[in-house]
Amino acid sequence: MFFSIPEVIAYVSHLTPIELEDVIAMGSPDGSGGSRVQPRFLRGGDLLEIEVSGVGILINRVGCGTAEPISGWQTNITGAGC
Repeated sequence: MFFSIPEVIAYVSHLTPIELEDVIAMGSPDGSGGSRVQPRFLRGGDLLEIEVSGVGILINRVGCGTAEPISGWQTNITGAGC
């Protein structure tokens, strides 16, 4: 991972309040994204489903936001597909 779990929690907590039972999903399972033979990444408009057994399914559509990163936080995320 590029960032430790405490770093990710600190970053997210600057964007939005973190509350009891919130889920921060991070990372990619092996064989997805950049590790595929032909890399495939999420693009604006894609539908993302995250399932936790016994809990349920979270479904979100990937947006094309223009949010600026927090000062000092380096990222290589671009608006591909937007």
